[in-house]
Amino acid sequence: MRLKFKKENLPILLISLAFSLVLFFNVNSSNVNRFFSSDDTYEEVIQNVPVNLVYDDDQYFVHGYTSTVTVKLTSANRIQLNKEVDADTRDFTIEADLESYRSGTHEVRLKTKNLPTAVTATIDPTTISATIERRQTKEFSITPSLNANSTGTDLTVDQLTIDPGKVEITSGRDTMKEIDRVVASVDGSQLTNDGDKVEAQVQALNVNGEVLPIESNPQTVSVTYDMAQITKSVDLYPIEEGTRPDGIDGYNIQLTRSTANITGAESSVENVTRIGVPINIDGLDHDTTKMVDIPTDGFSVSPKSVSVQITINRNTESSDNTEENAGSSSSVQNEDPNQQQPESSDSGNQTGTETSQSQTVQSSN
Repeated sequence: MRLKFKKENLPILLISLAFSLVLFFNVNSSNVNRFFSSDDTYEEVIQNVPVNLVYDDDQYFVHGYTSTVTVKLTSANRIQLNKEVDADTRDFTIEADLESYRSGTHEVRLKTKNLPTAVTATIDPTTISATIERRQTKEFSITPSLNANSTGTDLTVDQLTIDPGKVEITSGRDTMKEIDRVVASVDGSQLTNDGDKVEAQVQALNVNGEVLPIESNPQTVSVTYDMAQITKSVDLYPIEEGTRPDGIDGYNIQLTRSTANITGAESSVENVTRIGVPINIDGLDHDTTKMVDIPTDGFSVSPKSVSVQITINRNTESSDNTEENAGSSSSVQNEDPNQQQPESSDSGNQTGTETSQSQTVQSSN
C-alpha cells in the first residue's frame, strides 16, 4: 500500500519530530553529555607566578605586596594547558589593578588577563595587600657594610672603597623619611686573602638597621677591599738539594742572616715559624758564595734573597790520592776509572745544614 504525503500534514510532522527529539534528549541527557564532552580533565599547579601591578608609577611608589602567587590551571585541552603552564609560551598574566586606589594600604583582588576560554584558573591567594605612597627621589652617599656572619673566621678586612660613592634612591615619601643610611652590603663569603673587587647590593636602612623598600640607581656598586696584614719574624735554615759530585763528602753551608720578615694575611702567616732556603749543590765541587731566593707561600718576605757561603768537605781518601798525583811527574790513573769512592757517613762536618727534598716552608703544629 502506498502512502501519499500531503503538504497540509507537514506542520504536524515537524511538531511531532521536535517533541520526539526533546523527549529523547531528556531521557538520555547523561549519555549525550558524555558524547559531546570528554571525560578527561587535566590540571596543573604553577608556583611563583609573578603579579603585575597596574598603577601610575610616575606618581606613586608601591611596596609591601606579595610579588608571586600560585595558580591552578584546569582544561580538557592538554595542548592548550601545556602552553599556559610554560612561562615562555603562556598568554595569561596575573594582575592587581591599583589605578582606583590612592595613598595608603589596601587589599586588592587579583585577576587573570588573556586567559584562553578553554582554560580555567584558580589563584591562591585571591587578594594581596599593597601600600601606596607618593613617589620621591633623592641622592644619598653610600657607606660600606660587611656582613660579618658570612666572612671566614680567618679573614680580617682592612679597608673598603666604594665606586660610585653616591646613588639615587627612589621610594615613598613616608619611607624616605625613615632612611637613616644607605649602605653597600658586602657578602664576606666572596672575599679572598689577596684582596680584590666585588659587586655589592645597595640597601637603605632605618635607625634599627632594618632594610627599607627602595629602588636604587645603580642597584649595585663596586667595592674594592684590602685584607688586613701582619708582619712577623721567622727563622731561616739551609736545605741541601741535588746530587753531590763524586769525592765530595759534604758541605758546610752558612747563611749570612738567620731570620727574615714575612708579611701577609693572618691566615697565611700565623702558622709559619721558619723557612727552609733551598741550596742547589748539583755538580758543586768548589767553595763558593751566592745569593739564593727565599721561598714564599701566600705571603711576601723581606729580604727576598739571602747570601749563602758554601765550603766543601772533601773525602779524605780522595784528597790523599789527589796530592800523590800532583807530586808525581807522570799521570797515574785508577785501576778502575769507573770505581766510585765511598761517601763518608760522618755528618759532623756539616755545620748548620739540614737536607730535605720536600716543602721548604714549614709551619708549627
